[in-house]
Amino acid sequence: TFTYNYYLPSGVLGSHPELGTLYRDLIEAEVEPEIAAELVAGLVGPAERGARPEELARELGERVAGLVATSDELGRGEARLRVAALVGPPGAGKTTTLAKLAVRYGLGRRRRVHLVTTDNYRVAAARQLETFASLLVVEVTAIDEIRQLGPALDELQASGVELVLIDTPGHGFQELDRHGGELAPLLRARPDIDTHLVVSASTKPRDLRRILERYQEFGPAKLLFTKLDETQLFGTLVNEAVRTRLPLSFLAAGPRIPEDLEPATPQAVA
Repeated sequence: TFTYNYYLPSGVLGSHPELGTLYRDLIEAEVEPEIAAELVAGLVGPAERGARPEELARELGERVAGLVATSDELGRGEARLRVAALVGPPGAGKTTTLAKLAVRYGLGRRRRVHLVTTDNYRVAAARQLETFASLLVVEVTAIDEIRQLGPALDELQASGVELVLIDTPGHGFQELDRHGGELAPLLRARPDIDTHLVVSASTKPRDLRRILERYQEFGPAKLLFTKLDETQLFGTLVNEAVRTRLPLSFLAAGPRIPEDLEPATPQAVA
């Protein structure tokens, strides 16, 4: 299970209104109060020494960046075949994100790319991936039964494919119990599959927390945030990076392929 790590205040804000302003800005961005208090408490010393507001804001950005781990690696280990799976709730944008990754980190780097879908619950999802594959001129394999995934990956490795991207069904909370039972243990059991949990940045913080709790059974190695263009409040990126201790992998902010995707960096989050 995820280990929660709450940041508690380590000092007082003192009589510095600029620190109160920074704290308010963090809270309004939906950074959790404990994390916001810890971040701003670290600025008391510079404020006491007469730092200007812009210097305090810059140092706050550096402190935010220091809280967030990132990794834009696709795949695990040193194997030639890199395998990444995208899991997450319905509507998070997994299939579109998969197409962006295929272009930027596959075709754009002259890698042989293959797409795999395990979503045999929604005909529209399979067709969407097939459409993307046709436009990108890459092959796609549809897996009807989860037990077929392992042999399919072995065949792809033997064929010389270098990057495999796996699309998975988006299940609501009740559907996870019925349909997630086979896929989750398989992803956890295969150390060669790099699992990214895809969530929308516009999801309400409490709902996002529930999603992360429920999807932990898939053994995600990284968090991937989408739909940054649909919100102006980004505190959840910091909250969940701190809470789950999982690195952020990519940030997506729009439908364009592949332009609306960038690696998550501490500086970008800050």
